[in-house]
Amino acid sequence: MREAAEAATRRQPLTAREERVRERGPTVMEIRIATPADLEAMLAVHTAARTAYYLAGGLHEAELADPREQAERAAGWARAVAGDHRTAMCAVRADGTVVGVLSAGMPADGELYQVHVAPGDWGTGVGASLHAAYVRALRAAGLRQGTLYAWERNARARAFYARHGWRPDGRRRPGPGGADYIGLRLEVPELRDAAQASSSSSAPGRATS
Repeated sequence: MREAAEAATRRQPLTAREERVRERGPTVMEIRIATPADLEAMLAVHTAARTAYYLAGGLHEAELADPREQAERAAGWARAVAGDHRTAMCAVRADGTVVGVLSAGMPADGELYQVHVAPGDWGTGVGASLHAAYVRALRAAGLRQGTLYAWERNARARAFYARHGWRPDGRRRPGPGGADYIGLRLEVPELRDAAQASSSSSAPGRATS
């Protein structure tokens, strides 16, 4: 039953905007460690992304406009960029525009605290590139699993995580709108296992993504 539900989630139809993005092709960018100079742009990406998914999940705009929460987000990104116990990354276009952001507990516990993509760049591979960088950081830190929380009404994020191997682990904590944040876990394969899987998936007669 769970596999069927996840398959149905993965088959969600594309919106008209996503169709236009797909026609435009992938965003050309680099993934790099964030610096203090990126903080304003990172906060803007985070705010735009969370507004989009919370509104899609049924919250009202007035519920998202608390200036104290904006200040807390700004302080959180500043700590992530400056701290020794977190890693903060940016996805940056060739013109210098920040289009994606990530914060994770590296090299401590590997928790993925934040990953956001500017709504105008959804569906262009930015999120997948950030996720791949996160997995590489897990391996570099010698960690075999990652954890995160996703808002249960954020269907887009949950479908993304399911495609990338994340599975519910039974944890829950209260979230906005009476909907919980759901704990997810990712088991990171050994490098040799990942290489074998990549080789098998590229074999003639098999679809690749």
